[in-house]
Amino acid sequence: MEATILNSIRKKMDYDKEKTPVENLNTFFGSVKMLRYELIEEKIDKKKKEILQSAWKNELELKEITNRFQEEFSDHLIKLSMDEKVVDTYPSLLKECKNLLRKINRHYSPSFTDVMVLSRNNKNEEEIISVDSLSEKQRQSIFRCYELLARMAKDLSEWLSEEEEEYGNNEYVRTNSTYQWVVDKNDFSELALAIYASGALKRRKALKMKPSTFARELAAFFGIKTLNYDQDIALISARSAVRKKGEFLDTCKKNLLIKYEEKLEGRRPKTD
Repeated sequence: MEATILNSIRKKMDYDKEKTPVENLNTFFGSVKMLRYELIEEKIDKKKKEILQSAWKNELELKEITNRFQEEFSDHLIKLSMDEKVVDTYPSLLKECKNLLRKINRHYSPSFTDVMVLSRNNKNEEEIISVDSLSEKQRQSIFRCYELLARMAKDLSEWLSEEEEEYGNNEYVRTNSTYQWVVDKNDFSELALAIYASGALKRRKALKMKPSTFARELAAFFGIKTLNYDQDIALISARSAVRKKGEFLDTCKKNLLIKYEEKLEGRRPKTD
């Protein structure tokens, strides 16, 4: 029975882009609010050994789960920030996420008691046992998992504050921009990816460089409010030979060479 519960918890820890970011936060932290473990006995080389099981198996597995959730959470919000259906309410969405994370952060404190460890006897009967009865190694494992969850909540709060500030700056740039992108936005997305892929840019303060955030910030300079960046790149990637990948960049190169040629012609002395 408990193994079924652990499996159910594990599924709730996966990010679901069909749900809102707020719903994902609620589901994730609702499933791990109480750290649930099961102590089982296994035979290893004819010796009996107690194994502590959880939905995330161990600290390394939990670290991968939390890292993946954070990555998908931030990617989802960035995508929503450029979605014409959501863009006007995006600041409110960020605030809602921040308010929820404030409550979650209050749950994680230096001392914790929300741990349930179940043990099953040879009659397959379950009983709740004290954390203190576990080995030092098992207790440390639980503590490290708790710390990972607390760190995740704190990191998400910090990221949301940065995103709130960054989005506000982008909006200021966009509304005050005197430039306007007048051709296909697919071409803009391709240009943004090309600059990103060139490796010519990096972010200050060792901030992570992501193509979607770069595209959004560059879009603000050209007064672009909404951009289906991921969808644009997927469409370009699937292009046939009729309209090849990099076509906009080829057009840029062709026109650039014409400009260079015009400059060169302008410097040549006139002949009779």
